Amino acid sequence: MDDTDRITDAVHVRRQRAALLRAVGRRRDVPFPGAGSSPVLDDAVCAFGGERELLLAVHHQWQLNLLARLDQVLEVGAGDLHADVLRAVEEQSRALPGFAAMLREHADDRVLDAARRRLSRYVDQACPCGRRHPLVAPAVRRRSTTRCAVRTAAARWGRRLAQARMCGGHPTFRHAPGFLAG
Repeated sequence: MDDTDRITDAVHVRRQRAALLRAVGRRRDVPFPGAGSSPVLDDAVCAFGGERELLLAVHHQWQLNLLARLDQVLEVGAGDLHADVLRAVEEQSRALPGFAAMLREHADDRVLDAARRRLSRYVDQACPCGRRHPLVAPAVRRRSTTRCAVRTAAARWGRRLAQARMCGGHPTFRHAPGFLAG
């Protein structure tokens, strides 16, 4: 293999890793590799050579994006710097929910200790207020997709009322076909 082939292969690997990182960052549901894992995450682990390397790459990309957001906050120079830093972290977590989920899940992982300390120092330099600055916004609780019993009953009553009116029956449902069914 000559140098040109080696360079081409390296460029291909770098582009593949970058594409996989973008895919992982966009995902909203990122279980770490194992049972029930996503194919995108499994491909990323294989491309990076292991979970540890993927986790470090995710943190590195998170740091680059967060520092760019903090740089914008400092350039604009609005009134409350602490609130702006917190807002930048929240926006980052919304923009890259997959990265945020992975970093939250591995918040106490020893692999990221040094990187987390370094990023924390950078964030503290951006806002020297002395208060705590999270590096990843807390997870937002999603609304339950199951409907509550009251809403289900109300929807059922609404459908039955509409059915009774369409059938020309009285809204008391005595004449509505199938009123007592289901």
